[in-house]
Amino acid sequence: MRIYLSMNDPGDASYTWISDIATFASQVLDNEATHIVLDRFLCTFTHDELAPLIEQIVKKMRLNSELVIIEADMDFLSQKITRGEMDIGEINEVMFKNPFIKSVCTVENIASNLPSNVQVYHKNFDIPLAEVAIKCRRMS
Repeated sequence: MRIYLSMNDPGDASYTWISDIATFASQVLDNEATHIVLDRFLCTFTHDELAPLIEQIVKKMRLNSELVIIEADMDFLSQKITRGEMDIGEINEVMFKNPFIKSVCTVENIASNLPSNVQVYHKNFDIPLAEVAIKCRRMS
């Protein structure tokens, strides 16, 4: 089962689109998901909720399945602000693309909240969108 957790429709019929954690918890069985994309999903939860949320998501993944996390990276955005590479309108567009934002993340913050059975194998920064994509695998 391929899951796309986001407030935004993925536009890809190969994914089951789910927009909230309650629906995800009830529709996806433990160890059922082969691929999960979290597209600006973590930012809809508070910082304190991240570790338990990620654990709940990982529990639904099969062994060796892939987790892709896409979020705006606060360190990256701060750097662009400091360098004058983005104006306030662009910053607001990036930060509030999702109207339900409750927190901001950095790549290090996300990685530190991953359980020990999840291994990060790729990180990619999307400069125009000021986003980071983190690819992980469930190892055990």
